[in-house]
Amino acid sequence: MMPPWRSTAVMLFVLAGALLALRVGPLYAPFNFFVWWWRFGDARGTEEIWRQGAWLVSVPSHAAVFVAIVVAMRRARRLTGPTDTHGSARWATRADLTAAGLVGGTSGVYVGAWAEKQETLYLRHDGPQHVLAFAPSRSGKGVGLVLPTLLSWPS
Repeated sequence: MMPPWRSTAVMLFVLAGALLALRVGPLYAPFNFFVWWWRFGDARGTEEIWRQGAWLVSVPSHAAVFVAIVVAMRRARRLTGPTDTHGSARWATRADLTAAGLVGGTSGVYVGAWAEKQETLYLRHDGPQHVLAFAPSRSGKGVGLVLPTLLSWPS
């Protein structure tokens, strides 16, 4: 839905065009340029005039198409909100970790740590799902995840 001021502006623009037509008189249709170019474009001595006319017609036309595309893209983005075209990954928040059940557990597999102010919260997964630690060699998977899990695992 358009805001009221925008529809008022459109109506004023249409009214101004009508008043201009009444004041100036009838104007030729702007697309007649192409008809004239087709009929009279090969007349001797008029090449420069047609070249300038082509620039005067094509540059604003291309600009109008470009502006229309930009407006359509901005309107589509505003209607749908941010997209995840290039991915939706982000850093987890404390609420995300709590919702996943990783904070405050006393048993399960260590999957990481969360540093918050002066304390470190250990993230533990105690569910039926499998856990995969994916990291390069010598990056600390053994001492950071495997050994703490083994040392705290109930016998």
